Amino acid sequence: MDDLSLQDLLDIEIVTAGKKLEKVAVVPASVVILSREEMELFGFHSLQEVFQHVPGLYMLDDFAWTGTQNFGVRGFLEKGAFDKIIIMVNGVKQNEGYFNQYLLNKIAVPIEAIERIEIVRGPLSVIYGDGAFFGAINIITTHENDIYYRRFSVRGGSEATKELYYGVSGEGDTLRYFVNMGLFETEGLDVPYRDMVRDPSWLPSVGLAVDSRTEKMFEESRKYFDVTGFFKKYTFGLSYIETDKEMTFGLPSIGPGSTGNSASTNFFLEYRTRVTKQWDMAFKGHYAVYRYLQEYEYLFEDFFTNDHVTANGFEMEVNGFYHPNPHWDLTLGASWRSAFKLENAFDAPAFGESFENYTAWLPRDEDITTYALFAQANWHPVDWFRLVTGVRFEQQRPYRLDLIQAYDTELSARFHDVYDDDSVNVVPRVAAIFDFSGQHVVKLLFGKAIKHPTFGQNLDLIAQPDVPQLAPSTIETYEINYTGTLSPKIIANVSVFRNDLDRLISRTSGIDQAGEFFTFAANVGRLETEGVEFGLMARSGDTMKFEVNASHQDSENKTPGFANIRLGYSPRWLFSANGYYRFERGSVALSGYYVDDMEAEFDNGPAPDSPALDPTDPDYRPVGRIGERVDGYWNLNAHLRVSAFMKGLNLNLKFTNLLDEEIRYPTTTNNAWADRGTLGLGRGVIFGVSRQF
Repeated sequence: MDDLSLQDLLDIEIVTAGKKLEKVAVVPASVVILSREEMELFGFHSLQEVFQHVPGLYMLDDFAWTGTQNFGVRGFLEKGAFDKIIIMVNGVKQNEGYFNQYLLNKIAVPIEAIERIEIVRGPLSVIYGDGAFFGAINIITTHENDIYYRRFSVRGGSEATKELYYGVSGEGDTLRYFVNMGLFETEGLDVPYRDMVRDPSWLPSVGLAVDSRTEKMFEESRKYFDVTGFFKKYTFGLSYIETDKEMTFGLPSIGPGSTGNSASTNFFLEYRTRVTKQWDMAFKGHYAVYRYLQEYEYLFEDFFTNDHVTANGFEMEVNGFYHPNPHWDLTLGASWRSAFKLENAFDAPAFGESFENYTAWLPRDEDITTYALFAQANWHPVDWFRLVTGVRFEQQRPYRLDLIQAYDTELSARFHDVYDDDSVNVVPRVAAIFDFSGQHVVKLLFGKAIKHPTFGQNLDLIAQPDVPQLAPSTIETYEINYTGTLSPKIIANVSVFRNDLDRLISRTSGIDQAGEFFTFAANVGRLETEGVEFGLMARSGDTMKFEVNASHQDSENKTPGFANIRLGYSPRWLFSANGYYRFERGSVALSGYYVDDMEAEFDNGPAPDSPALDPTDPDYRPVGRIGERVDGYWNLNAHLRVSAFMKGLNLNLKFTNLLDEEIRYPTTTNNAWADRGTLGLGRGVIFGVSRQF
């Protein structure tokens, strides 16, 4: 895509927005596309790095028990779960079924395997249903051209990072295939624990010396394999990803560190056919298996834990595409999704008696079934105007939950519950698109999205029968988007948006003052966000490119009891800038982003020394912020790429956090002990060799 003109960029076709090929200029959403060429030029080496350079996204790493980083979108971040934006690989959702999270250590596609990434921003629940609050990201590892390859790369650098990748593609008489394999390992962050806490004198009480460091406490290793094929009218894919990643939860780890091992297997099969000249049909099935095993190392040697999560899922969908004439078309879809074999076995006596021999599960004769029907129509009576309307009807069927605490002890207790909210959720969208002379496109957008409470969230309330059941969270977005070719070399993009989020599920977990593990969830959140995003891209042929993006948003917390309290984890400003210059035998590129200061969560519960427990009492004192405000930071990166020795061979030198800025993320309840915030990586260097032949 780097060889395309600026006008051609508006004519690029993507598949993510409507499950069919559509030009970027007429998609009813704002769109970001990252090509293989661009990721190679900037030397991106992980999905985490790629997403941090996407306008409107920002990362938080709180070392959480899932072993994965979390991302905020347009000023909103839900701590602990990256579940408000759909992530797909080749059009297949990558969530796990227990908390419906999109865990990057579960997805973990090597950058070298990616042909392009399509990012569609704005509510997409009409197309994708549950969870598409802020849009969808589609990671595509295949291409349609006739160029086949073998790719090999190896790199290593700071934090003892080592990575190996091999990919191959080819074709036979009726078969095209793409195979990717990767290995990765790193020792991770190495910083003093005392730099993340206000008062380090308590560290010896949890088995750490005051001068202890996180050295080899956040190691990670990963194995990746996938194969995708095209056979006549069929497309199929199989992937397996296994990750060992050290993390911590509730308390800092000691000894060799606490480890989470995840294993994920995905298989899909799709059949596409043209029924008539006006009708195309697509049938897709997807089966997923997820397993996560944790071993905690806390407090003392031989600390015992067993924490095991399993989740399987199956999804089928049928989509029809009707295009009777050039002036209108219709997309229809039906889907059925089933989550089953959901179980969490947890045994950690040191966390409290209630979590000794703890098991929560979905009964084996049950599944969590979701049905959906949707329709979306595009009407374009004249070249310069297009109207898009859509609606989705989605229902999740009731299901049972079981839980046993302290099994085979005197405190043994068993709980049963039924989640019986089977209401039909109606999700609309409408967009008006004006294309003025093919140079300036204005989109007026409205969309709604929903997020069902997950199995894991509903379990939080199983032992509290008097607490109301959780309801789906909702978002409504109003947006005006402008994309314009200001000159043959300059293109601009501006979005003004408003998000109304309601019934947000607040899930809090941690260790209470009595040393007991606790978790709780409720529909208490209500937010209003107004913001503007601006982007400018300038190019000089395929030799030079410069791009700058800025976004400002103001989120007002409308949750009762939080008036005039700044929303946690919500930076007001985000900036990003990048540019490259190509020369005869290589390229040099700079990329960077700025994340504004952020506050930690505000705990409105009573402080231990509060004279009153009633929030309406004048003497009431809340706990307040669970951690300090963290400063904004710049992260600047540089990449040099040189072609050498033989055709297709490249040498790569990448400097990360070039200015060695202190990157600090605000405290979350997952690791409230880090009350100064958790730290990110400092300056680093990565050297790599790659070849395509």
